[in-house]
Amino acid sequence: MDRFYVDEKYVKTAFGTAYNAVLKALDGYLLIKGIEKTKGRKDIDLAYVIIEKLKPAA
Repeated sequence: MDRFYVDEKYVKTAFGTAYNAVLKALDGYLLIKGIEKTKGRKDIDLAYVIIEKLKPAA
């Protein structure tokens, strides 16, 4: 039982932290690509749309 979290609060906190870290990394990536940060809440769906636009044509 030592290998599992009994209280889900810690798992939710860890996932929330990881999600926010991904969004921060995305902000940095987009700045490098010349896309300014916008106000408002970001979401992962918007990230997919922006990344698809940045992909080079095959």
